[in-house]
Amino acid sequence: MKELAKNVQDARDRIAALENGMALLDSDIDIDEQTFHMFAPNLYSRTLKMKAGQSVVGKIHKTEHLFAVQSGRCRVFSETEGLVEYEGPMQMITKIGTKRAVLALTDCILTTYHPTRETDVDKIEEKVIARSFDELEALTGPDGLLMLEAPL
Repeated sequence: MKELAKNVQDARDRIAALENGMALLDSDIDIDEQTFHMFAPNLYSRTLKMKAGQSVVGKIHKTEHLFAVQSGRCRVFSETEGLVEYEGPMQMITKIGTKRAVLALTDCILTTYHPTRETDVDKIEEKVIARSFDELEALTGPDGLLMLEAPL
């Protein structure tokens, strides 16, 4: 168990270092302009369109939800998946606590799906995104499991 904890912390540290390094770069990438939001009854989707060569570090997820690579090929690193390569179309379940670093190998379209009745993106993020791993860990019960329900 100690080895797993060490590996998890190492993965988190690597992702944080990448994120901090990216923040120092003078980048012309505007993630907000490349992100599209859609709502259906009880469902919110966030789609990110990435150009080949772009990289992004995602957010820390408080809930399990669907994640899809709609098209393209990307390399992804996270503590839950390690280093993997995905090619769309494909979908999977994002586990609680996942934070991904993504490098688009080709133009990519990535989408996450969250069950919610809410239509205010900021309010949705409050429910499904942790600002830090400390915040995420504060939400765990005595058995180490998150005490959260899907934010419907």
